[in-house]
Amino acid sequence: MRAVLIALCLLVVSCSTFNLKSEKNNPNIAYINMRIVYSAIALKDKDITSTELLKKDLTKQLSNKMLSVKKRAELERKHTLLKRKLIILRKKVYNTIYVAIKAYAREENIDFILHIGEQVIFAKKKYDVTDKIIEKVLILQKRSAPKLR
Repeated sequence: MRAVLIALCLLVVSCSTFNLKSEKNNPNIAYINMRIVYSAIALKDKDITSTELLKKDLTKQLSNKMLSVKKRAELERKHTLLKRKLIILRKKVYNTIYVAIKAYAREENIDFILHIGEQVIFAKKKYDVTDKIIEKVLILQKRSAPKLR
């Protein structure tokens, strides 16, 4: 009986030790909705919003079937330039977002931050750090903004 009791105690101790080790090895995981983050930041970027409005206006003008060849060519050239400008502006926003994600993950000791929009089918809301990433981006943008004298 005493041997069975000792074996049972050893089993309990080894199982609890195993659980402690496995908890330490569990990764910290969070997720964001990149579309929400991008939209929140891009809406505050005056260059992006004004360029998108200009592009939309040019697209509307290009839909006019009565344009002369010369006028259409000029509008298409401007439209192409605006599309290129938007690509550059969007890349800057995404770069800032990625810097914020990396900084937040480092500060909070998070191993993985997933994008809920495409790869993750379900996640509990408590793991959503979308709003925290938006706040982090805004802080980073304030730090890098030129100071007026």
